Amino acid sequence: MQDINAFQEENHIPVIGKVSNSKSKCNHKVTDVALCAYYKAEARGYEPGHEIQDWLDAEAEIAAETNKGKSK
Repeated sequence: MQDINAFQEENHIPVIGKVSNSKSKCNHKVTDVALCAYYKAEARGYEPGHEIQDWLDAEAEIAAETNKGKSK
């Protein structure tokens, strides 16, 4: 998976705070959610006003994938 900080810089996404590159599971989850939310915004043409819903949907999607992997 691409580093979120590099991804933000390459795609000219405003950086409010750098995501730590440590190997903790929490940071990986945040990176996964951020990228998923970004792709949701991209798919709708970056129409403003949906940022929170994109994030919540991304969290739910990542959680579902994580739980699916644990049940195998």
